[in-house]
Amino acid sequence: MVLVACLFASIRSFAQSGPPPLPTNTFLQSFRFNTNFQGMHGYLPIAYTNIESEPVWNGDALLIGNANTAPSFLQYHVVETNHYLNLDFSVGSIFFFFAPNWASADSIQNGAGPGARAYFLGAGDWTANSPNGFFGLSADAYGTNLSFWGFSNGVATTYVNAQISWASNAFHYVDCEYSPSNSFLYLDGQLAASGSGVTIVPGTNVWTNGFFIGSDSLGYEQARGAFWWEEIWSQQLGGFLDTNRWNGILSEITNWQSTNGVGFEGMMGGLGLLNPTNCACTNYGTKVYITNTSAMPDANADGGTTFTFTIAGGAAGTNYDVFSTTNIVGNTMTSAAWTWLGQGTNCGAYYLTNQATNQTFYLLGGALASDGSGLTIAYENLIGTTSDTNGTPPAWYLWHGMNPKTTSGIGSQDPDLDGILNYQEYLYGTDPQVSEGFAVWISEPGGTSGIP
Repeated sequence: MVLVACLFASIRSFAQSGPPPLPTNTFLQSFRFNTNFQGMHGYLPIAYTNIESEPVWNGDALLIGNANTAPSFLQYHVVETNHYLNLDFSVGSIFFFFAPNWASADSIQNGAGPGARAYFLGAGDWTANSPNGFFGLSADAYGTNLSFWGFSNGVATTYVNAQISWASNAFHYVDCEYSPSNSFLYLDGQLAASGSGVTIVPGTNVWTNGFFIGSDSLGYEQARGAFWWEEIWSQQLGGFLDTNRWNGILSEITNWQSTNGVGFEGMMGGLGLLNPTNCACTNYGTKVYITNTSAMPDANADGGTTFTFTIAGGAAGTNYDVFSTTNIVGNTMTSAAWTWLGQGTNCGAYYLTNQATNQTFYLLGGALASDGSGLTIAYENLIGTTSDTNGTPPAWYLWHGMNPKTTSGIGSQDPDLDGILNYQEYLYGTDPQVSEGFAVWISEPGGTSGIP
């Protein structure tokens, strides 16, 4: 897990000797993720564990992620022993194709996200309170924001951020390009966002830590999905793929998946709290209900219970909320403290891990409310909403463990005491329950763009 490192005013501030000279060709490295994960120039990884190479429509894909229950990582040298540079921190382009085994936690995909920060690439100093700088590209825990950022001595600087809404098992083209003066994110053949230049560069004394694709340095905070064809350059390419070229590749992917029926969730673990399995069903009806239930101790012996069930009845293709509570107060459902677990469709079989070992009640509900809250009618009836959110969707608070009904003025609250109000955390794409570091918002160091 990345903690803190030291912010320098510019990359010239480092006392260490300079980096090795760049090769004359600004193309640095390409990874096609074959069985030994060798780079195009013949360099092997430093180490890897719990990853797979699987054939796809063109070459191989890297499958990485164990739902953060076991380490899973792929680590390469920043600089090889012969001084060849694989990654330039000050200027460059990093592009790859990625299919998550999770869906974004928004009102479009109705998923749960990766569940923790998901690293696509990270490098530098991963230790707590170090002065040596960190470099990262990652998605947030809800899979709704993609950020290129640096971290130094308690100061986090986001260079560029783009909102994403990704479905499970669907490939996307991601291209991050940066320099000391600007940075860009290209998604699916189009410019998605632009931002400030790189101001935090890992010191050469931590380059031996290498860089990691798909996780943090301990193999956790995993991207959880499939990577195909990653390249690294020491120049800005201005977008490697345009829309037409991306659509051509996407057509190849679609044809391959339709022929092979390939999805990565079976290889990579669950899609989130709810994990559907295929089944054929024609038994629809006006009422939706839970059936085929069972409860067993969790396989990882964590003391919890795995609850399995099937959603039956209802309307074909409708997403139904699943709620749980361990106590119904006074025999009235609306007085209980209900927890939203996710959504599933009818005739899907699901499992929930780490459930309570005492009595637990489960409830279904569907149909989106018409007030634009992003919640279903059932959710609003059980938990309720309020307009006192400074324009932030009530669903966002619930995804972040807060109930907008029970907290007056929730938009102006600051539960993690980092100086950023809840509605500002929503605008900035940060987690209102995790402190971003108080100093960064008060001191406004060079290179930050400020809070909306």
